Amino acid sequence: MNNLINSGKLLFVTILVFSSYHFIRDIAQTFDWHTSFSNVGHRSHEWCGSLCDYVTYPLDIAGIVIPIIVLRRNKVGALGYGLLASMPLWIVFNVLP
Repeated sequence: MNNLINSGKLLFVTILVFSSYHFIRDIAQTFDWHTSFSNVGHRSHEWCGSLCDYVTYPLDIAGIVIPIIVLRRNKVGALGYGLLASMPLWIVFNVLP
């Protein structure tokens, strides 16, 4: 039941690609490297103030490391389910002012 099927693999590959892009974009913003790549989909948030550049680093890193583990094991397991459970945090971070 925990084995990945094609749609599950696609989901974890999507998370891996998005998190990799977001991590690189966060690093660019941290160092004030403003390019069209680093500004795509970015907006300033009031809730995190000066910590905004760092708040999503843990989710980015988890979104890179965990899908690699899940895809290599070909099994979702606790790590995969934990990552999927954290996905609503992206929505929360995005809708906060």
